[in-house]
Amino acid sequence: MIREFKKSMMQKIQQILTGTFLAAFFVVSMFNTIALAELPEIDAKQVAVNVDEREDGDDETAELEMILINDKGQERNRKVQVYRKDYGKDSKMVMFFMEPADVKDTGFLSWNYDDESKDDDQWLYLPALKKVRRISSSKKKDYFMGTDFTYEDMGDRDVDDYTYKHLGTEILDGIECYHLEMTPKNDDIVKKTGYGRGEMWARPDIWMGIKMKFYDKKLKFLKELTLSDVEQINGIWTAKTMTMVNEQEKHKTVFHFSNITYNSGLDDDIFSQRRLEKGIQ
Repeated sequence: MIREFKKSMMQKIQQILTGTFLAAFFVVSMFNTIALAELPEIDAKQVAVNVDEREDGDDETAELEMILINDKGQERNRKVQVYRKDYGKDSKMVMFFMEPADVKDTGFLSWNYDDESKDDDQWLYLPALKKVRRISSSKKKDYFMGTDFTYEDMGDRDVDDYTYKHLGTEILDGIECYHLEMTPKNDDIVKKTGYGRGEMWARPDIWMGIKMKFYDKKLKFLKELTLSDVEQINGIWTAKTMTMVNEQEKHKTVFHFSNITYNSGLDDDIFSQRRLEKGIQ
């Protein structure tokens, strides 16, 4: 529920080693767990700050496969091209839907601001209407394109909007992680995001959140996000799979990222409303 979330679409974590690598994985996991257990105590908010500020490159390009899974296990697949670029502490992200035909040429643009007094700007281009529609603040709690992510999830959240509390540590994938509770500071933040409480498990060796839980306004468990399939790309830790399980809707969304590149010098024009209408050239 912090700024890391907006980038988490392209940065997730988990190492999966099977078969002949199982023994090696066991040894490495034990070493990492012991090493991390010896780390000094750290303020809960500082954990969130470290996750928020970790290195993620100046810009990023990726191909995304969206898999939407209903309560009967039926799947819908979509292919999307994604671009992100940082502008100081602000960032911009654009998505162009490529397949299937019913969503082809749809575009989504988000300008995310570090200034907590400014709402993120978001626009959706609908080719059937040949019109760019601005996403109003009242609509940001709606789900994005049939996924289990809201428009608000796709934007920016400020670390300072929340208070943080240690809930202890937990070993995930052989690594001891900080387990934090995140509580909105006021009702306006709850109304804006739709969430009354959150939890995050942060891996301190690379400062990446690997699991998050979201609770609704009534503090009832809503959904869980896990981040997996991690590797280093150009020296940047990058998780390539993101899974959101919506307990209340009995629905699941899986994002698989591929062909990821960093620091390619993306043109500013690609993050404009005009380009949103034109699509990928």
